[in-house]
Amino acid sequence: MIHHGHSWFKLSTSDVDHSRIHANGLTSTKPIDLARLSMRVCAVLFFTSSPLENDILNFKNQGFVVIDDFLTNPILNSLQEIYETQNNWQLIEQQRDHYYEHVFKTSSSFLPNEDESYYAKFSRSTDIESHIEIHNVYIKYFKPSMEILIGKKLNTVENRCYKLGPGDFYRTHIDDYAGEIASTYYINNRWIWDWGGILNIVYDNEGENVFSIFPKCNRVVFLDNKKFRFPHFITRVEDFSQQSRYTYVTFNK
Repeated sequence: MIHHGHSWFKLSTSDVDHSRIHANGLTSTKPIDLARLSMRVCAVLFFTSSPLENDILNFKNQGFVVIDDFLTNPILNSLQEIYETQNNWQLIEQQRDHYYEHVFKTSSSFLPNEDESYYAKFSRSTDIESHIEIHNVYIKYFKPSMEILIGKKLNTVENRCYKLGPGDFYRTHIDDYAGEIASTYYINNRWIWDWGGILNIVYDNEGENVFSIFPKCNRVVFLDNKKFRFPHFITRVEDFSQQSRYTYVTFNK
């Protein structure tokens, strides 16, 4: 697990036994029942322990949080089967000239200059995005978790189901236009560091420091894109990678 000075927490659901808070090498355990959570934000009622309250504050102050073992194995296995048996993937290759002049513009000398073009290569499945299982998992687990983190009710969501294979990547970009809070959930069963496909979040104003997140199975990353406007990129998946990198991504307002 990666700490890098950031605290992590794990939100429990009716399918997850405990909440584990990792901060500065310390671990605290407290059972929580998310099944009682209504669709409106109930942060005061739900989070009863000080460490969890502090973790919400850390998310607000730092802008992102990484949560492992987010779903139970039966739910994870169901999602893996949906992704692995899907044959209708659309390969998308993007080139966006001038985007670093406005949409993705930063003041950092360590990030792309205004005269550079944005590139990305990935596959997307609209069939999976419209699958009832995806809808149910979002409503039951992802949406309540994000509403607690951001402290308000979310009204709209855009689902994106991605596959990255050899040669796929994303250059540095910023998603503040797409939604206030975003989630990235890793579905691929196995991964190796040097296969590539590593999410890197630039977390300081100078753009010199990067937080690298390994695409570990059953891990979710929540990002506050509106307040922090994180530049981030995904490294190229190498030709020798042995599996596809599957993710379920949501942008929420």
